[in-house]
Amino acid sequence: MVAAYRHYCKWWRLPEPELRIKRDRRRPLPKIAREDTLQASLVVPKRVKWQAYFRLLYETGARASEPFALRVIDIQACLDREKIRIGTSKYGGFTTEREFPISPLLTAQLRLLIKDRGPEDPVFHQTLDPSKPSNYHMAERVMALVRKQLRATGYNVQGLRLHGYRHAFATRLYHATKDLALVSQSLGHKDLGTTMIYVHLKPDQPRRYDVIHVEIGDKEKIGAQIGEGWEIALQTADTVYFRRPRWIP
Repeated sequence: MVAAYRHYCKWWRLPEPELRIKRDRRRPLPKIAREDTLQASLVVPKRVKWQAYFRLLYETGARASEPFALRVIDIQACLDREKIRIGTSKYGGFTTEREFPISPLLTAQLRLLIKDRGPEDPVFHQTLDPSKPSNYHMAERVMALVRKQLRATGYNVQGLRLHGYRHAFATRLYHATKDLALVSQSLGHKDLGTTMIYVHLKPDQPRRYDVIHVEIGDKEKIGAQIGEGWEIALQTADTVYFRRPRWIP
């Protein structure tokens, strides 16, 4: 419109006024796939590697490229406690290191992937060359096949993207806890403004958990919280976040 108006002024030799127009460059929020579609996508891939990859994105909200930086040594000790560490200081670069509890199913899948492999080998390795990690483009091709198969079986695949798992995780976590700081730390963000991009507000969503946080050096208080029935929701380099189910009428 601005270009057309300036062309009109130039054609009729009119004085071109000063136009104070500010474009809104904010990207609209992407669509989030339905929960049944997300859960169905976790079992569509035939290979355990991709089943574990999609489930890892679903359960931790990791960036789509973060799992490919994991080495066997990064997760070997954590799996005994049914946890996973994302964004390690050695391989994660700028990403904040954070540790999540994971499901027994994901734990079993990861154990199967790292069986009989060296400590420096990638967890999500390429089939033809196990010494090299898989990459984002490979994951995109698998996701395209998953969407095609789910669409053929009648699922609504709108919003089913690799980065959509991260948005869905952030939204689920926020509505379950109403704790924006926990969501921000879980996503590895430096500021809450970035986190708000990932949280999709939904009306009438009750809070399912109470959340508290304790400094990681306060071992006595951490032990007391565990004794009172609080469970660890997230652990970072300096803080442990606990959650406890609350009664919902």
